[in-house]
Amino acid sequence: KINQIVSNLARNAVKFCNEGSIIIQGYGHEDELEIVVSDTGIGIGEEALKSIFDPFSQEDNSDTRKHTGSGLGLTIARELTRTLGGELTLESEKEKGTRCRVHIPCEATDIEVSKNENESNQKINANATEGLRVLIVDDNKLNIKLLQQFLKPYKLEVDSCLNGQLALEKIRIIEYDAIFMDLQMPVLDGYETVKKIRAGDAGYNSMNVPIAVVSANVLQGEIDRVNALDVKHFIPKPVDPNIVQSFLAMAVQSKSTNSII
Repeated sequence: KINQIVSNLARNAVKFCNEGSIIIQGYGHEDELEIVVSDTGIGIGEEALKSIFDPFSQEDNSDTRKHTGSGLGLTIARELTRTLGGELTLESEKEKGTRCRVHIPCEATDIEVSKNENESNQKINANATEGLRVLIVDDNKLNIKLLQQFLKPYKLEVDSCLNGQLALEKIRIIEYDAIFMDLQMPVLDGYETVKKIRAGDAGYNSMNVPIAVVSANVLQGEIDRVNALDVKHFIPKPVDPNIVQSFLAMAVQSKSTNSII
């Protein structure tokens, strides 16, 4: 969760800082972890600051209209911080920049337990995944490249496309063994794409293909909406390699079962 908090704040800073600098600092105090993300970007006006943590909130002026996005980054970062018992505050000034401060109470033993749990996750043999046909659907080319890096050790055959409509066209031609699906995309979003796949719009043989939803939105309402879809995994951004590994293991098992049938 801490990784995702920092990632959301850093992405937000990059989005609104065309020049200048972005600084990420971490401080380990006696009873809390403090993270500070500062930028020298366009800043936020005093009036907009009042609603900056509201879902889908972006300041409405000529500068910010240049920047697309769901407007959920800060909302999600604050909600994640609060689930850890902490608080996120923000100070900003127009044309001077923004500073976000995260304060999370934590003990070193808690961090150590989390580390050990991750290390104990079951490993999947790369030979088992070799040749698996995988499709990544995401409108962000950087996200695609990052996921491709995660998948490289598994010797997969990986394709990608930038929206749901292109995905349906690919799936009609190629029978994939697993699909990583982003939700917020132009032309056809992830929700409708999954529904069309399950309805057979991409071909009968692909109706039950394992699908993992990949999203930065981990608010409960979004998770509930994803759970209503017939998908196998929900992978929060930034991507956790252990969850990816678990999904691939499930895809291998699904392919094995289908070939027996």
